[in-house]
Amino acid sequence: MRKSKNKHQIKIASLAIFCYDYIMKKRFYAILIIISFLAVIVPGTVAFYFFQTSAKQSASANNFKLTSFPKVTPIIKKIEYVSGVVPHHLVAEKIIRKFFLEISQNVKPETIIILSPDHFKVANFSAQKGLISLAPETAEFNELAVDKELLAFLYYKKLIGANNSALALEHGITNLLPYIKQYLPETKILSLVIPQDYSINDLQKIIDDLFLSGEKFFILASTDFSHYLLEEAASFHDVKSARVLVNFEEEEFSNLEVDCPLCLVGTRYLAKLQQAENYKFIGQANSADLVKTIDEEGTTSYLSLLFSQDIIANQPKFIGQTVLFAGDIMLDRGVEELMMKNSIYYPFEKISNLLRGTDLVVGNLEGPIVKTPKDFGPHSLEFNFSQEVLAALKYAKFNLFSLANNHILNRNQQGLIETKELLSQNNFYFMGDPIDCSAKDIYKIDNLIFIALNKTFPANCSDQQIADLVGNVRQENPNHLLVVNLHWGTEYQTVNSAAQKQLAHLIIDQGADLIIGHHPHVVQNVEEYNGKLIFYSLGNFIFDQYFKKEVQQGLAVGWEIYPQKYIFNLFPLQSKLSQPDLMSAQEKAEFLAELSKNSSPSLEAQIKSGKIEVNR
Repeated sequence: MRKSKNKHQIKIASLAIFCYDYIMKKRFYAILIIISFLAVIVPGTVAFYFFQTSAKQSASANNFKLTSFPKVTPIIKKIEYVSGVVPHHLVAEKIIRKFFLEISQNVKPETIIILSPDHFKVANFSAQKGLISLAPETAEFNELAVDKELLAFLYYKKLIGANNSALALEHGITNLLPYIKQYLPETKILSLVIPQDYSINDLQKIIDDLFLSGEKFFILASTDFSHYLLEEAASFHDVKSARVLVNFEEEEFSNLEVDCPLCLVGTRYLAKLQQAENYKFIGQANSADLVKTIDEEGTTSYLSLLFSQDIIANQPKFIGQTVLFAGDIMLDRGVEELMMKNSIYYPFEKISNLLRGTDLVVGNLEGPIVKTPKDFGPHSLEFNFSQEVLAALKYAKFNLFSLANNHILNRNQQGLIETKELLSQNNFYFMGDPIDCSAKDIYKIDNLIFIALNKTFPANCSDQQIADLVGNVRQENPNHLLVVNLHWGTEYQTVNSAAQKQLAHLIIDQGADLIIGHHPHVVQNVEEYNGKLIFYSLGNFIFDQYFKKEVQQGLAVGWEIYPQKYIFNLFPLQSKLSQPDLMSAQEKAEFLAELSKNSSPSLEAQIKSGKIEVNR
């Protein structure tokens, strides 16, 4: 290009010298030529200009468009994506195709690194405890070229182990390869299977090393979201999963209900390194929607995004907070016996999936946790729990407990002190007091404040004291959401008492945003008052009462919090031998229909649907 330009400049200079010589030597002829030139060119130019002006005015007057010149097509800048998330279940085939089509129509990556879950727990049977990949001599995998340089680099760093057979069976990888072959046939691949117990820090160090290597690559998280839950519960979990992914909340990835949290960490961490914080939303769905059937074994959720440095307009915001409320938790007497026969995790084994993947899980701890528990006997109405239950509560992902109830003092004040110490040592939070009703026992986190109060002792906490407490907290925290947990009501009554209703309305008038009740051992009605909800009782969550149907039923409430609205997801529970589980679709429909009869008429249709929406 530079040589061509130089040649052009040389020609112009030569022509100028020739003209100068000619004029100097042949001045007469030169002057004649110039005069002739002016006589012809100037009038012609004037005539041309006049003609063009007249044509434009004529075209304008007759609303004609000049089409003499070809239209210029605007140049659309292609987006360069650095990482993304895509499902591997072929039920979500439309989302997968859309994902790879979007990449293929923009700047194509040189190499795609696929991060996949270890579905078959191959790492458990392998001597190599790192990531699992292909053998270093592998040049091609499923008819796609392997990036041997990156593969060799990871082997040189001793960061991966080889198992070609495992990768050939891992559908988190193989299900996506045909799409890469179709849409990106020239792109090389590198496949990595991530063991379930792999360290987040180790994965980030690997991505740091790859990033600093100077090689250009795209990280793909082959990830399916919520598993084995009915669609409503899966959608509730997806609220947090999407938010944590988009906002890169590093501490929260370990408590997502997805099949590969570390795959999401990997793709999002690279986006952060590349300063690619903008995202393209590809799609979100649930298998129940895609196959149009109800699967009692549960569904799977899908979410797909692409990350880029380029600005991408009109992308949805993922900002919802989630809180899950459960009922009374009693881990002594018959429940303790079942745990001793089975395992310490026994009560939570069937419900653990629902409890995962939520910002806060809140329950009423119906008894003290102590270092040396006392045997009160199989029929006693006094309880205490061994500190071994802390492992079970941690497994169940509980965060916050109410201590404002009539059993927390069953081992006196010393038992309450030990309970608070043990909960704190194990990173649990607590709120409330069995007797006191002061602001010192509230729990505050982010934009939420929780108050817990006990109304089962006749001498403590009058209605006016409670109203004053709520009013003072509201006045001091005008921008927080205020949740009041109450231990109250008449046991085994499925409808609230007049005293409950009076206090509930007083509390809401003082500024409470939500009331959650416990104690009656059965689920009570839901009321709407001044645009706020009152769940009078969630019933038993873990208990050893089996004498009638109602005491073996419970209600968990999943609260989604958005700037303009709240969504309350109703999850009816059926307990068998102290093991709660989500009701089947039919059982749920019957339960919610009965609940709606006792509740506010304005809520009837929403309660039956299992979802209540309230504007803020």
